[in-house]
Amino acid sequence: MINKNDLKNGKGDKGYRIVRLVNGERLIAKIVGSNTNKLYLERPMSIKGFTATDPSMLVSKEFLTLHNWIEFSSTNKVGIPKEYVLTI
Repeated sequence: MINKNDLKNGKGDKGYRIVRLVNGERLIAKIVGSNTNKLYLERPMSIKGFTATDPSMLVSKEFLTLHNWIEFSSTNKVGIPKEYVLTI
């Protein structure tokens, strides 16, 4: 649970947000800046969810995985045009 004093001291909110793109993809990343055209993200990770069913118990479990969204990039920061961002 986040303490109000932590928010005042800058300890609670680290700037990480879930960003939904217009293509339906969900990212979690630290927002490090923006200008009129772009939103700048640091270490964006793609969020994937899936359900697995145990055939013997007929129980399903939900899993979330994170995948590096800029896997083959030499930098950890990326700028995304704001027209591709649906919600933050």
